[in-house]
Amino acid sequence: SQNKKYNSKGLTGSEVAVKLLNQNGITDVEVKECGFWRMLGTGNSYSPRKKTIYLRGNIINNPSITSIALAAQKVALAKQDRDGDKVFKTRSKLAIFGLTCAVTFVPIVLIGLLFDFIISNTVGIATIIASVIAVCFFIISIVAQHMTLKSEIKANKDAVVMLAEAGMVNEAEVVSVQKIYRTYITEIIINYVLSILELIRLILKILLEIAKAKGK
Repeated sequence: SQNKKYNSKGLTGSEVAVKLLNQNGITDVEVKECGFWRMLGTGNSYSPRKKTIYLRGNIINNPSITSIALAAQKVALAKQDRDGDKVFKTRSKLAIFGLTCAVTFVPIVLIGLLFDFIISNTVGIATIIASVIAVCFFIISIVAQHMTLKSEIKANKDAVVMLAEAGMVNEAEVVSVQKIYRTYITEIIINYVLSILELIRLILKILLEIAKAKGK
């Protein structure tokens, strides 16, 4: 595991983050350890609102390949924020939607079902309207995921360059860092594709309900 393999410079995640922030002239961003709730939620992350890079306990003080890779990647996100990157700005604005929209789908549909059964004791127009609204929220969630994916891919590339230019990694470690980033991006892509497939399923379900309603 790369998280157990120490980097050649013996640098911890915190040290790498601070050094790269300074080298890139980013003086308004702090580096902190994740609190309990953040650890359960976003984990290793950069908060543009709080201007803070948050690293888990097993990353912030760990001199592993994984630690320096994740720390550098979060600095790259902070750099996107500093530079006013358009994709990052859009991602930040949609972040709350990415976290909540998909989750709101079921409650919205249930409200529609409740109205229908109260009024006519069957699935009808209220359920269909609620489902359409929920799908719109779901679409926003997917757009948010798309912007996150684009931002993360760019951050990964920039992080590799920053680590190499700062002399924090050797050639073998560059390969290891890139492998870590590929694994990370693969997970995001899988979730992104699954969300799209779920959206298609939901749309087909709505069309079926509409067809049933017309047939009554």
